[in-house]
Amino acid sequence: MSRWPRVLIGLIIVAVVGVGAVRIVTGLMPPPTLGLTEEGELRPCPDSDNCVHSAAADERHAIDPLACDMDDLDRVVDRAVATLDRTSLETVEDGYAHLEARSLLFGFVDDLELHATLGRIEVRSAARLGENDRGVNRERVEELRTSVRDICG
Repeated sequence: MSRWPRVLIGLIIVAVVGVGAVRIVTGLMPPPTLGLTEEGELRPCPDSDNCVHSAAADERHAIDPLACDMDDLDRVVDRAVATLDRTSLETVEDGYAHLEARSLLFGFVDDLELHATLGRIEVRSAARLGENDRGVNRERVEELRTSVRDICG
C-alpha cells in the first residue's frame, strides 16, 4: 500500500476517534450513571451541585417525588415533553423513563429520569457537565410537578 492511502486511513481514524472524544467531553454522550441500580432504584446524585434526586437524604440534592401512580408515567412523560423546553424522550420501559433537556445557548444536556413506584414517581435530574447548575434541574422538576398536577392530583 502506498503512503497516501495509509495517511488517509489514519486521518479518518483520528477524525472518528476525535468526534467520539468531543461528544464525551461536551456531554453529548449519555453518562454511564443513568438507569436503575440492581436494586431497581434511580442512581444517586454525584457529589456536585448539579443534581436533584427524590431519594436523596442530603438537603442540597433532595427533592420531593411526584405524587402520581405507576399508571400515570406515560402521561407524565408526554406532559414533560410538551411543557419542558427543549426536552425529548430517549427511553421509556418497565416503569422507567429517561428524557434529555438541552440548554438554549450551548445545547448542554441534562438528564431527567423518572421511575414509577407504588404511589409515586421518583425523579432524578442532573447536568452532564459542570459542578453547579445554578438550580436549573430543581426548577425543571418543580415545573414538571406543576404541569402534572391535573394528572397526579
